[in-house]
Amino acid sequence: MRKSIYIILLLIHIGLGVWAAMGLAEWVGLAVPWPRVSNPLFPRWLLLVHWLVVASAAVVFIWGYVRRSNGLWRAMLWPYGLMAGVCAIETFGYLTHGGRFGAIAAEYLAYAGIVWWLRKHPARG
Repeated sequence: MRKSIYIILLLIHIGLGVWAAMGLAEWVGLAVPWPRVSNPLFPRWLLLVHWLVVASAAVVFIWGYVRRSNGLWRAMLWPYGLMAGVCAIETFGYLTHGGRFGAIAAEYLAYAGIVWWLRKHPARG
């Protein structure tokens, strides 16, 4: 079960890395063959920060997983904290849809839950 959850988390973070790469490709102005993944409500500076922070979360998790690091939970505090900050800026500064506060709550719970799980289930434990 523990290995299965690690694999699911790994796949999620690989997905985040792909998503960030797609967003960064859009940001630099490449002609991309996919529908836009960047939110047009966000200014360019915020999109750059958004994609770099998402990419960092993906890289840190994948690196920690590959190294089987028991400190992965601690390493994820920074990227998740930065992602939470960016999410707050986006939610309170730019988004207007009615579900935005539920979405931010779910995102924060996911970060907290993942860090808690990683702490309770060390990679080499």
